[in-house]
Amino acid sequence: MNSIIQFLAKLRAHAFEAAVVRRAAIMSLIVGTILIGINHGNRICSGTLCGTFWVQSLLTMFVPYAVSTVSSVLAMDGCHRSEKALEVSKSRSTGRDDQ
Repeated sequence: MNSIIQFLAKLRAHAFEAAVVRRAAIMSLIVGTILIGINHGNRICSGTLCGTFWVQSLLTMFVPYAVSTVSSVLAMDGCHRSEKALEVSKSRSTGRDDQ
């Protein structure tokens, strides 16, 4: 439970960074457009679009945006952990060399 709260805090902290938003928007446009074509292509081609189409399309675009955002935050967290581990490793090896 604690790890979920920590992740949500990281998500809130990084989800609105410019690089994360830009990457998620690009992925949403590419993947969302493909998914809309796959899921609604017959209605688009036949011209039988109704009000629910637009709601479904917005939700379809949101899914890749959310996945990309979460993936970016997880990747940023992984890089941060790697950097901290490298710093600890360097400080330990430096400490041993001085002895």
